[in-house]
Amino acid sequence: MTQKIMTTLRVTVYDAINAYFLSVVLHTMRFVKKVEEEFLSAKYSKQTTQFQNLKKLLNSVKKGEMFKEIKDPVQWQKSLRNEWE
Repeated sequence: MTQKIMTTLRVTVYDAINAYFLSVVLHTMRFVKKVEEEFLSAKYSKQTTQFQNLKKLLNSVKKGEMFKEIKDPVQWQKSLRNEWE
């Protein structure tokens, strides 16, 4: 029997906006058990209205529901590329 071992990754991003988006993406993945955030600076850049809107939209998506309709990611990407040609 194979023993499952939890693995921790540390990722550094340049600003709070990128950290937020990465956090949202990680939370949507079923195999991610926990996401911890640590801000090295108390000074944050002023968030734009566009960022606030995106944040609100992404927070409205339930965990594991984003991209749920995509069964085959490779085929999905191929169909998107075909639309561009």
